[in-house]
Amino acid sequence: MRSALPLPPSAFRLRRSAFRLAAVLAIALPLFALAAAPLQLAPGSALNLTLSSAAPTGELSFTNDGTRLLALRVASTVPSAVVHLTAKAGAQFGEYGLAGELDWDFKSERAASQLFDALPQFPTTWSIALSLTGEEPCQLTVQLEDQGPAPAIRWAEATGTLLVRNAGGIQLVARHEPGTSRTHPECSGTTYEPEIAANGDSRFTLPAGYWQLIASGTPMVRETSAVLIPVSSGGETVVDWPKQQPTCEPKPLPEAAAGLVLCAATADTTTGRLLVAAPMFDSAPKPESVQVFEGGQPGEVISVEAVPTKLHVVVLFDSSFSMRKIFTQAQAAALRFVEKLPPDATVDFFDFATEVKELPASDRAGLLKAIGAMQANGSTKLYDSVIRGLEKCAAHRRSAIVLFTDGFDAQVEAPAYGSRASQAEVFAAVAKAQVPLFTIAYGEKPDEATLKRLASASHGACFRAQPDTIAGVFDQIGRLVDRDYRITYRRPGKAAACNTPVLTLVLDVSGSMDMNPSDEGCGFRIEKAKDLLRGFFRRLPAGSVVQLFTFSSEVNLAQVPTTDPSRLLRALTQVEAGGSTETLAATQAALASIEQFPSRNRYLLFITDAALAVEPEQRTAFTNALAALKKLAVRSIWIGMVGPEEQAPFENAAALSGGSFVVSPNTDALAQALAALEQTLNDPAAAGNAITVDVQIAKPGVPAAETFGGTGVFPLPSTGSTSQSAVSSLTVTTSATTPAGPLPSP
Repeated sequence: MRSALPLPPSAFRLRRSAFRLAAVLAIALPLFALAAAPLQLAPGSALNLTLSSAAPTGELSFTNDGTRLLALRVASTVPSAVVHLTAKAGAQFGEYGLAGELDWDFKSERAASQLFDALPQFPTTWSIALSLTGEEPCQLTVQLEDQGPAPAIRWAEATGTLLVRNAGGIQLVARHEPGTSRTHPECSGTTYEPEIAANGDSRFTLPAGYWQLIASGTPMVRETSAVLIPVSSGGETVVDWPKQQPTCEPKPLPEAAAGLVLCAATADTTTGRLLVAAPMFDSAPKPESVQVFEGGQPGEVISVEAVPTKLHVVVLFDSSFSMRKIFTQAQAAALRFVEKLPPDATVDFFDFATEVKELPASDRAGLLKAIGAMQANGSTKLYDSVIRGLEKCAAHRRSAIVLFTDGFDAQVEAPAYGSRASQAEVFAAVAKAQVPLFTIAYGEKPDEATLKRLASASHGACFRAQPDTIAGVFDQIGRLVDRDYRITYRRPGKAAACNTPVLTLVLDVSGSMDMNPSDEGCGFRIEKAKDLLRGFFRRLPAGSVVQLFTFSSEVNLAQVPTTDPSRLLRALTQVEAGGSTETLAATQAALASIEQFPSRNRYLLFITDAALAVEPEQRTAFTNALAALKKLAVRSIWIGMVGPEEQAPFENAAALSGGSFVVSPNTDALAQALAALEQTLNDPAAAGNAITVDVQIAKPGVPAAETFGGTGVFPLPSTGSTSQSAVSSLTVTTSATTPAGPLPSP
């Protein structure tokens, strides 16, 4: 039986006793004793120690009465401190004995402050031996950290029972905490299998203590765990395994459906109203040709009516020197596009090359004359033109930007002639403005990747054009932005998703997360990342459901969905770095799990020190997974502990998933993302009520299979006719929680 998370030798080494506790202590304690009396450590207080070649060892002890979860924090200001710690403890309850022994290395180069949190939790007195293994003297600060109340346990010789419900079809085993050995007259070994009831429930008979429940692997996840499961002597613990019932299966749009832009959505508890920018029809589509889906469930379309709207269009036209061979055709297409826009539409036209110039015109005729006078010359300030265009849109209710270019921003090849704005600044501005960009990649070598990302990030569209197709592309965009339709529909009457915050954290634990920064792409990040997550878990709003995935060469669900921060903290004790980085597998596993939660308030935090670069043969699958996250309205945050040169894949992942990203070469990006998410979760106004809305309109006069389609995510209230679905998380109840008398003597 494999352990829940493989631990590398460089972490801590578990020494399991194979004999009675009395013999363990008779042998171990004399060897462990030092000349000086051990220093006594109490919760909330700190001890300062100095180790040197003259005095290379020290000893301290502390008592755990079993009511609190305790860990040892070690810190040093010496940058090269290396200290070895050995922790030993024991307790006896009649014929039931427990012993704990762990080794751990503190290396300050990994982090100046680190938590030794793998200590098993039971009533005992721990003895900690410290030994200087580095060459330089070091000053240490050692503190006992209280991680919260421990689940109550009655510690005695008699066994208890553990009943796991909702586990039908899941192969479970119970494993005691790493770092302990147990002797019991009725139980032996480290891993226990259950008796399976006719209804699929699993029942274990176990000695008192904290246990891990390990579920067998799946094609996506090697092991699934639930930690800190209490078993009381003479009592019964009942665990309800998480079992989700998704509100609905999202209905995908037909593969060829496109062309609709969902501008706005409002609703009361029974009726919804959508404002849709659609291609020009001879008249408003008939209700029977329109379909509306909320979260994949169909609504009943009541009416569709055309809405006169005053359109504002900004045209950004590349007139750089590289355009000279194809300039005439492109200029003619732009003239035709502007001429055919509705008479009451407001049009701003920017000619960008070495400078970004707005064409002066007092009316449409004057603008057409100015467009006809343009000439091709100069470099390409693509990014600056987008910034100027967005600024023009700020004062208008409904705007669209048409961006036409045949190349890259001059920053790429000649920075001195390129835009002042960076690519990152442009994408940030696009995300904030929420103005659709319709980009046209023209000619032989346009920056098609950037144009696609701009279109996707702004909920617009990207088009490829050549001299013989440019006129048709401009016409297509003209039809797309021409008019609005208001669709009124009865909202679906099925169970509505709830607003319970559901957080899925995916943490990279590959070897590069804990290797010397002198190795390319590596850094001592894992301890710092774990500390940031610990603080985040402690401050989560009550009722938040969290699950923790870890991935390296394989993917593990280190803690199934829980509302108990203590379990998340204990799940981190076994997180160690090692192995490669399976980005696609981790994304797919997280997506498969997220799909099962009937909540409109779902978050994905993907934390990695790799550049989200997947193998070429995996790119389609990765893109599909990102698109599915967007379809499910998951608020994804892509957190990269990478340098700015590796930022592009995070931008791309955020754009394709409809999420956000943040990068830095250290853990600053993670700290920033966690702080922002914490603020969101604690803001009632930001409570998740986003829901995906899909619209499909059958094209008049052609087979129904040819449809226009569009999707959007909007904050809509829950429907009033049905109750909300509930999010299932791990629940644990115990029937015997009275402590068994005084603390045992070790």
